[in-house]
Amino acid sequence: MIQPPAETPQESSQKPPQKPASSDTAIWTVGDLLKWTEEKFKALNLDSPRLDAELLLAEAMGIQRLELYTGYTQIVEEHERAQFKTLITRRSRHEPIAYILGRKEFFSLPFEVNSQVLIPRPETEHLVERVLEHFNPKPIPKDLLEEDDPQEELPDYDELEENSLTREDSLKEEGSEDSVQSATDVSVEPIEDEPKEPIQLLDLGTGSGIIAITLAVHLKHASVVATDISEESLRVAQRNVALNEVTDQVSLYQGDLFQALPQNIQPFDAIISNPPYIAPSEEASLMPDVRNHEPSLALIDRRSQDGLSYYREIIQKAPQFLKPGGLLAFEVGETQAQQVKALLQQAGMKEVGVELDLAQIPRVVWAQY
Repeated sequence: MIQPPAETPQESSQKPPQKPASSDTAIWTVGDLLKWTEEKFKALNLDSPRLDAELLLAEAMGIQRLELYTGYTQIVEEHERAQFKTLITRRSRHEPIAYILGRKEFFSLPFEVNSQVLIPRPETEHLVERVLEHFNPKPIPKDLLEEDDPQEELPDYDELEENSLTREDSLKEEGSEDSVQSATDVSVEPIEDEPKEPIQLLDLGTGSGIIAITLAVHLKHASVVATDISEESLRVAQRNVALNEVTDQVSLYQGDLFQALPQNIQPFDAIISNPPYIAPSEEASLMPDVRNHEPSLALIDRRSQDGLSYYREIIQKAPQFLKPGGLLAFEVGETQAQQVKALLQQAGMKEVGVELDLAQIPRVVWAQY
């Protein structure tokens, strides 16, 4: 264990700060804690050590990330250091930042997340975009789509001093975890022209509800039915439905895929799914953050050896629940697009298409019935 330094961080510029402890009476500034934590997270091979340090310290202090840099020399109180230490311990065990904070932004909307649901990922935004374009063929504003790394790290404090950046100059980050707190202050106009014919959508395996809720927010003429086999996931989804104020548009049902639906339900204009698609043989190769913390039920396809069983079942049964010309759209694993495309073609689907994500990986496969 690294012991606390004999001198305060201000007294030594030759080495990084040593580990803060609740019993330590040394003075610790925001900058000291960020530097120390960044080094610790680097040693643990975490993907974004500086960003993680910023998000956790801002959480412990109850402030926005930007305020860390406008208050870089601010002394951090002992109770804030104690809270920060608890958060550091959790992240050191590779617990995802989104679970630690309890929130994650998706398509510029706020969502609650916990270990019962998958963490929203930017790749899934392309699936949502495909559906939105199907019903409203207009360009989606690019600022609604996250980049591969949606939480850009803020510049170093010294760079801020050197370049004399203003507060406004630094406010260029998009999709950061702490931005969820202010997401309701950002006005995002629905991407459609009212009025339109009512449509009915089905989201199979909704998890936290990100797909169903985002579609409801941006398609005001849509009613969305969302299903999931996990009762715990649906509790999270229900809170997210309320958080995003779409309770009159989104209905949640528990059960396995189509089995969750009420009898005699009307056909849908679109069926959308991001099902478990990781093959059991690939589980061991997942990153520790994913393998040890995200729900296996939502990740691993234990019904088959190739990760395609959910696609097969949905494609086989979709004609019973789709209107003629209805859309069927999937998110797929990075090596599965051609296989899922072939399944759709074999089922007689029309206009089968594949779309790439920002990393140029085939990520969305869709077809019309």
